[in-house]
Amino acid sequence: ERAGTNAPGYHQADAFDARVRLRDVDGPEAAALLDRLTPETYLDGHVLIHRGEVSRDMFLLSAGRLRVQIPLEDGHIMRLRSVTAGAIIGEVAYVLGYTRGADVVVEGSATLYRISPETIQRLQSEGVPAQALLDHFIARALAERLTEANRTIQAALR
Repeated sequence: ERAGTNAPGYHQADAFDARVRLRDVDGPEAAALLDRLTPETYLDGHVLIHRGEVSRDMFLLSAGRLRVQIPLEDGHIMRLRSVTAGAIIGEVAYVLGYTRGADVVVEGSATLYRISPETIQRLQSEGVPAQALLDHFIARALAERLTEANRTIQAALR
């Protein structure tokens, strides 16, 4: 379910200016990109991404919290991780076109920017170098995730 930013459960303290994250990647083009995107706010329990679905949309989490989970054969749910403001979600499916590997569920409320291949094509036609900016941003997000996975593996081996 979608809601405005004044919805119950929305915490302003969790707000994150996505422009700051993108600006770290590539200056004023980030503002041009986000100025052309519409933030979407969802309420607690909304399933943003369904495991197994085919979708190339990715999301930049501007405010709130998401949980990434998979259902187990015994009916239980395994929480893989939590995602907080500043994260990018769905970049693997966006880049590779794979089906979704996990469910992503809103906790409390969350505000996101949705980025689809069609959005990027539209922005490119408007003269915004969106694809290059997002490619750099996605590479950075994946590198950060890989670094964290390596730290986890190293800690488990100690």
